[in-house]
Amino acid sequence: MPVLIFTKKKMKLNLLFGLTLFLALFACKQSEPDTDPQLQEQIQQFESIRNKANEVHDQLMSKMSEISALRKALNDNITDQNKEVYTGAITELKEAHDGMMEWMQDYNKKFPYEYKNPTTKAALDKDTPILAQEVDEIVDLKEQTLDAIENAKQLLKE
Repeated sequence: MPVLIFTKKKMKLNLLFGLTLFLALFACKQSEPDTDPQLQEQIQQFESIRNKANEVHDQLMSKMSEISALRKALNDNITDQNKEVYTGAITELKEAHDGMMEWMQDYNKKFPYEYKNPTTKAALDKDTPILAQEVDEIVDLKEQTLDAIENAKQLLKE
């Protein structure tokens, strides 16, 4: 009979140990998310700015093939009379294309693919101005690109 009592005690201790371990792990996993309204607003602002960067990026990427086609069309139609103007338009298109490639490279250094949006005030305070600057740059680049495309189209109509 003593063997049975020893086994029951051991089972109770194992059960108690297991339950304690489970509760400790469960308690650690159940940390409350930060519900500070100001922090949540900062997070939403960051996400909005990042979405804007992605939106403008996608708009510009859709223009890259058009830029290539316009450069080719301008090159194919250069004459002695229009050489200076067409070369200027080709340069504008090339600068728009190169600017996009440089922006993407710079953006990916600052916000690589595996980058996770910040969730703390300190990280948001650090990263939000950097992201906002990136958006300002790509918005300016979008304007430059659309102007270069429009200029090239106008030249080719003449």
